[in-house]
Amino acid sequence: MKNLYLVWLVWLVVFLWGCNLEINNSKEKAENNSGSIVEDTTVNSENESWIMADLWGFNEIYKKSLMQTGKKQIEEANKTTPMTLSKWEAIESKYTGQTVEKFANTSDLDVKLKQLGDYVRNADSMVKEEKYEEAHEELELVRKELRQIRAENNIVIISDDMLVFHDIMEEIVENGEKNLEELEHLKETLKPLKTYNQDNVQYNKMLSDLEEVVNQLIDTEGDEYKETLKSIKPTYIKLYVQFG
Repeated sequence: MKNLYLVWLVWLVVFLWGCNLEINNSKEKAENNSGSIVEDTTVNSENESWIMADLWGFNEIYKKSLMQTGKKQIEEANKTTPMTLSKWEAIESKYTGQTVEKFANTSDLDVKLKQLGDYVRNADSMVKEEKYEEAHEELELVRKELRQIRAENNIVIISDDMLVFHDIMEEIVENGEKNLEELEHLKETLKPLKTYNQDNVQYNKMLSDLEEVVNQLIDTEGDEYKETLKSIKPTYIKLYVQFG
């Protein structure tokens, strides 16, 4: 009986010693050269980075502020632009200093997060000063920068494809005079948009309305062309605000 007890006691001592050794080894692996514990700063989930969901939440209020500053809707812009800033600063705070797997190809992500924050902060200050056109231009830079980040990481979303259409449309509207080559190019940029929301009746109707305006611009001349040109931005904005 005494021998059995001694065997059990030896086994217990060896077991506890082994556990302690394993804990110490784990600590050593986690420590850096200064002796502090290295924190895992990777932000990810099984399907996608959390940042995509956060950016989508930001986008919902951001695009309202973008539209309202563009149309100089004073009361609305004064409400949504501070909300847009609050949403972005939460993202900037959450992801600065983190390794975001979804944006692994963007080596200077921290710098770009701050730059994006500066655009929104500038816009917010400009809205307070009733400089709505300038605020709108700052907010435009936000989606262009985000599109560049996503492009670096081979991420394609509907709002980025809408931005391609938007940029060409703006050039056509600003030019004022008909350029058939640019209009044909504009029509080509509608093709990627047809791959989204294919079962959504409202989306397809809005996209069809936008394509109809583009076709009318291709087919008309003179005063009729210029009159039709006035309708393209409002038609696009309806689609963007709802689905962009």
